[in-house]
Amino acid sequence: MTTMPMPTLTRPPLARMPRISYQQVNRLGGILAFLLGCYRQEGPIFRFRMPGSSEVVTVMAGLEANLFMNRQGGHHLSASAFRLEQNRAYGASKTLVSLDGVEHQELRRRQQFGYSRQILERQVGRAIALTVEAAQQFRSDEPLPAHDFLTKLVAEQIGSLFLDYSPGEHTDDLAYFLRTVVQTTLMRTEPMSQLESERFLAARQRSWDLAEA
Repeated sequence: MTTMPMPTLTRPPLARMPRISYQQVNRLGGILAFLLGCYRQEGPIFRFRMPGSSEVVTVMAGLEANLFMNRQGGHHLSASAFRLEQNRAYGASKTLVSLDGVEHQELRRRQQFGYSRQILERQVGRAIALTVEAAQQFRSDEPLPAHDFLTKLVAEQIGSLFLDYSPGEHTDDLAYFLRTVVQTTLMRTEPMSQLESERFLAARQRSWDLAEA
């Protein structure tokens, strides 16, 4: 009986991360621009080393990756371990993005109405009014701080349209709280010690106060 030789398996290509800080990457177009460039140069599967770390991340991108995630992702991939530290920082044991399989489907079904497109479609006029109101704070001949402007606008729209409660003066604290959790636990671009800083703890408490209001 003749046996076929096993194919030689090779690791995905290792993309070169720019020798600059995460803040500089952001100013040059952000990590997404870097990943897009890697996808175009290396193909749909590649690796890169996280800045300031020995950790190597494998990326699957493009149409093939989307099809795989939609059709087979639930059978082969799990988000629970990857999201564990994020959940701890949120003070939660389970979140939609950290659950797999039946649990994920059930929680998504329960939350579906609250975040459905129909809610936004019924309130398009209100969404436009919030945008106009926010834009009127700026003169037409002065630069618009897009990041801060959009952060506050999106927070106001989500709070007012979907939750029927404006975050108001809590917006900056809420944005800092969520951004810091992502940067420390997922992107690893900031040290975990940031989760113990006075600024973070104060922002987290203000976010809890908003949730309980």
